[in-house]
Parts: sequence; structure tokens; C-alpha cells
Amino acid sequence: MRYLILAVLAGIAIIVSSCSSTTYKDTGLPLGSPCVRSSDCADKLVCITTNSKDVVNLFPGGYCSRYCLSDRDCPSDGKCVGNICILTDCSRCTRNNYICYEGKYCVADMKIGDHCTGSSDCPTGNCMYGERFPYGYCTLECKEGGDCPLSAGGVCANFEGKEDSSKICAYRCKADSECRTSDKYACRLTYVDSAELGGTYMTVCSGIDNLGATCKEDKDCSSGLSCIDKSEIVKDRQVKGGDFSEKVCSKTCKTDKDCHTIACKEGDENCLKTARCIDNYCLRGCEVDEHCAKNLYACRPYEYEKDKFKYFCNSVASIGVACTKDEECTQGLKCLKDKSEYAGGFCTKDCKSDSDCPVEIGVPQTCIDGICQRACKRDSDCGRKGYLCINRGGKGICQSVKNYGAACKSDEDCSEGLICYRGYAFPDGYCTKKAEMESECEGGGVLGNLGLCMRKCDKDDDCKRDGYICFDNGPNKYCSTGFNIGFPCFDHEEENIVDCNEGLRCNNDSKYEYGYCTMDCEKADDLCPGGSRCIPSNKMCMRECSRDDQCLISDYTCRLIDKVYVCEGGKNVGAACSSDGDCSKGLVCDTKQPNGYCTLDCKSADCPTGSVCVSNSCRRTCRLDKDCGRALYFCISDNGISYCKTGLNYGAECDSDEDCTSPLKCYKPVAGKTGMCSNSNENLCSEDGDCKESYAKCNKDGDKHCYRKCSADSDCGREDMKCSDSLCVYR
Repeated sequence: MRYLILAVLAGIAIIVSSCSSTTYKDTGLPLGSPCVRSSDCADKLVCITTNSKDVVNLFPGGYCSRYCLSDRDCPSDGKCVGNICILTDCSRCTRNNYICYEGKYCVADMKIGDHCTGSSDCPTGNCMYGERFPYGYCTLECKEGGDCPLSAGGVCANFEGKEDSSKICAYRCKADSECRTSDKYACRLTYVDSAELGGTYMTVCSGIDNLGATCKEDKDCSSGLSCIDKSEIVKDRQVKGGDFSEKVCSKTCKTDKDCHTIACKEGDENCLKTARCIDNYCLRGCEVDEHCAKNLYACRPYEYEKDKFKYFCNSVASIGVACTKDEECTQGLKCLKDKSEYAGGFCTKDCKSDSDCPVEIGVPQTCIDGICQRACKRDSDCGRKGYLCINRGGKGICQSVKNYGAACKSDEDCSEGLICYRGYAFPDGYCTKKAEMESECEGGGVLGNLGLCMRKCDKDDDCKRDGYICFDNGPNKYCSTGFNIGFPCFDHEEENIVDCNEGLRCNNDSKYEYGYCTMDCEKADDLCPGGSRCIPSNKMCMRECSRDDQCLISDYTCRLIDKVYVCEGGKNVGAACSSDGDCSKGLVCDTKQPNGYCTLDCKSADCPTGSVCVSNSCRRTCRLDKDCGRALYFCISDNGISYCKTGLNYGAECDSDEDCTSPLKCYKPVAGKTGMCSNSNENLCSEDGDCKESYAKCNKDGDKHCYRKCSADSDCGREDMKCSDSLCVYR
């Protein structure tokens, strides 16, 4: 918690200055108690407070606590949040102006998000106002979630969407009704830094726009939005039982970008998911039902291309929506509760066949076990934490089961007893737990190679997650990313961060600055996982490749070792780059070269292994064009030195004109052979000068095309070509 650093240091100073005369006893005040000095608090606790005008005191009246790195550093009645131990026993949270946020954190109520006309109206002393903060917004500047009061959820938001924009503390909400709807605030999905979860998307009270909010007329909507009949917006997506009678704030659109008030970077799909263009109208985007922040709305898929989906909030005949009683479900549905497979309640209805269930475009419901089930193709279709898409009777349905293998960002996303494993072995997280015996993986899990309970499967489709396959380790089949040879890996203090999967080891030799997931081998014909080969020189399995960009780390390049092209570590001379940061330490990015070129000024330094000094710049050495590992770069011999360069790539392999440097075209003079880059049929040559490069020669007595010039076969840069009469021709 950055805002507490001065206070903590002050508390520590008090302890140090008092050590010679004071002995602390357990009779001091417990965690969360008011205090003036650290000697008021129990042993190992300090008094967190400050009188500094430069630091906002988020614990008025003092707060007995201590600095922490994990929950283990806190007393049994506390939890480590933002590096400070916070009282979690709400029965003791009786102090004036303190609240027990979400029933788990006893903290001061700092009124984040409240109306204000000036800074004096806010306990934080900071009132934001303007177009994005209508009628004022009590807040606090922040850099991370730990800087923000837990009474508002401890979230730090960038409402501008620009990297250099200042961030402020926002109020975390679950429904529009928790925000100042009369002032056109709404509970909107926004990227934040959370004190509990780190960088993630959450719903916060925002005055930027109230897209999707219920309205009666245009003046109820933010600037640029209009009050439109929901039945008109989703006229092709109405569902029997869904409530489409309301009006909502929206506008017309052609793409998702048209729906965003917060700036999204080019290609940032995560940013775009907060608002979606559905059938030419803007609607709220989502990942789970709770992101919709409105009762009787659910997160639904929209197939915009074949097998490609985006998710939006829609009024639905709430099949599968959480509930505690029948009245919380839409017309004719009942709340199914007190069943383990439908934890948190499940809106449904009795049925005999699929035709008895609501029909929604893109979300067909299905009748199984005599009730309507929410149908699914992937876990994300379920829209609820703790629910997975499981196969029943050849169909996918959403049920609450022990969610082994579910995507997660924190332990809270996992079923009781499971924790969230992360790292390169588990992209987007994986709910699991450690086990030594199969019997410990109760409720749908099986024991995997890492000593973890994994999601059981019979085929890839059972995993319901992109990037995961049904992995067969012999005794069991389970959902995994498989052998991830060549992935980066690091030493982690947390045991739930794993980079190398299925028993691979992490090679941290100096050559592999970012680690290299691998397994040991000896001979070229030793068995390695699919997509990798045994490299005897390195005595390990290495990731196969044909280009640099097939390697997973920019510092690693595609090199020929033991007659096999694999991703290798070392200095990445010749790699593509946009800045020096894309190159290995000590190298710089020459941005004048097409798509950048990692190199080193060799006037006063030796070139790294695998490169040679050419015109005071290190160049990657090569034997064939493909040794360069990049499109539009090729292997040229000059004064007995072969190196990679760019320019008009005469003679280079091509399948289409895109493989050739403009204005060259892909020329295919021999049927059945890969093409070669040369001049077009409309621009034939009559002499060598027409070829424009010293390494090209005109076949003036033949087809009038420019060929790569040579004095030996090795000058041709291709295994399917040879040198004949100073021209590289097909063998």
C-alpha cells in the first residue's frame, strides 16, 4: 500500500525509539484497534496512522496492524491486502465510520464515488469533477490497487485509457443501483488494478458513460447515447421469458470500437470486451453474468465469425442464472437450489424435450434430467464462477462441480479446497490442488504428472478451453497444455506458479536468459515430445522452427543445430525488433532495417557467436536463406563471408508475391518447384543493370528474368538450386 509507506515507516520509527524502555506484551490492543502509538498495540503490531499533510490517512484514529507479504504474516483474524494486515472478524468492527466491506474487511469508510462540490466534501480531500465525473466524485490519486481504500473495493482505475493518464480510486460495484444513477453513473466493466487480485477487469461506478443503463428518455443517458427500446436493439435476439419491455441507453455502431469512450489501444481485444457492437447497437460487454450489473441480464455469446465469439449482456429467460428464490427468475421459471451441481441457485423449468426450453440465438438451451439446462460449448458460455461446461448425453451443459481445470485469476475463482495455479504451464490460470494419491482428487479430478489434480477428459472437446488438450500420460487423461518445450521459465517463490508442464525441467544456463522448458536426451533419435527434436550437441529436446517468430521469446532465434532448425538462446543478432528492449542485452535495434534488426556496432566490440561484422554492424551468419529466420531477409556471400541482409531478394523462395520485396514478383519457371523472387513478366531484363543489385544477374539469353548471381552452389541460399553459368538455377 503505497499510501501507507510513510505511516508504516513512522510506526517503525516509534518502535525503534521505544525499544530501550518498553517491553511489548500480548495485553496490547489487537488487530484493527484504534491507536495513537505503536506501544498501544499487541506484540508485533504497529500503529498505522499519519499526521502528514501529504499523506491521506486511510485509517483515521489509527489502526493496529503490521506490514505483510502474505496472509501467513498476519494474526489469525487478519488477511494481507496491499501489504497491510486487515481485520477480517466483522464482529469486532464496531468503530465509528468504519465498515466491514463485503463482510470480510474492517476498514474506514472513505466515501469513494460520493457526490461532491469541493475537496472538503471528501474524507480523502480530493473531489474530481468534469465531463467524466458529473456532479463530482470523491476519490484519491493512485498507482495501484493497494493505494485505494478497501471500503470501496481497493481498486485503482484509469478512466482515460491512455498510459500516461493519471489513475484514481474507484468504487467497486455489483449493480447499477449501487451507483449514482440519477447523476448518470453506471456499474461498468473497467480495467483496474485490484489490491486483492492485481490487474484485472471489474465493474466500478463510472460516470464516463452509462451504456446499458435503464432509462425513460434521452436525458437519462450520457452524452452521445440515446434512450432506445430494448426490443428494437435485440429484435432478432428476444427470448421467450426474457424481459424486453425496458428502454436502455445505447447508440448505433458498426464495430466494437464505435462503442468505446475509454481509449483502446490498436488490437487490444481485452479493452474492447467492455462494450460490444451487436447487430449495429452498442451493448455492455462481459465475461461472466456479474459483469452485466443488472438483474435478469446474463452474459451471452455472439458468433461474429464461424467459431469466433464475443460476449455481451442480454435480457434472457434466465436459465442458469443465480437465484435464492423463484421470484428472482423470469416468467415461469423456478429456482433450483440445495443441489451441489447447482450451487448458488439455478433458474430453470421442468421439461420433456428441448422444445419446452427457451430458444435464444447462439445459446440453445437443452432438456436433460427433466429440467432446462444452460447449453454450452466452452466454460466461458456458463457465465458463472464455479460452473463448468461438462458433457452430458453428447451435449454440453453448465453445472457447478469441483472446478478442476477452470480458468482463474485468484483462489477465489476456484471451488473450495482448490487453488489457482498460474505460469506459462497454465495460461489464464488453472484451478487445482496438490495430491499424492488419485483418491485425493475427488469430484472429477485425476492425478497428473506434476502431482496436481487435473480435469479429467476423454477427448480435447471435454476441456472446453482454448489452448488446452486432452493429454494422455498413460495412467490418466486430463486437460493440459501438454509438453511446452521451449517456453520461458523462471524460479518462483510461490509454489502455485509453474512454467514447465508435464515434468519438464527449466534450463537456466546463461545462454537461456529467460529459461527454456525442456527434457534431457542424448542421441538424435531419442524420443522427444511432438514439435521438438533431440539436439545431441545440447543434450536436450528443443523446439522445432522454421522462422524466428515461431520461438516464444524474442531473445531466442531459429538456428540450425545438428542439422535441425530449433529455437536457440544466445544473442539474437538479426531478430526483428521495434526498440532496443526487443534485443538481447548489449544489442541495439536498427529501426532503419525492415521490421527492425537487432545488431551491435562492431567498430569497437566483437560480434557475438553466430554473427559477423559487415560495414561496422554485426550481421547474422548463414548458409541458406532460411537461416535468416525472417521473411524478406536472405543469405548473401560477399568476399567469402555469408550473412543475412535485406533488399531486393532475387532468387528467394516464394509461394506468392507477398514473399518478395516490392516490386519483385513470385516467378515459377519450373512446374512443381517452389517459386523464386524475380522481376515481373511485364518488366523483363535485357542486361545485368536491369536487375539493380550487384548480386543479381539477367538471364538475357533465356527467359529474360533476374536470377541470383553465383560462383558456387553455396551462393544460392537454397538447397533446391545450384550454380550454373553464374546463375542460381533449379537442380
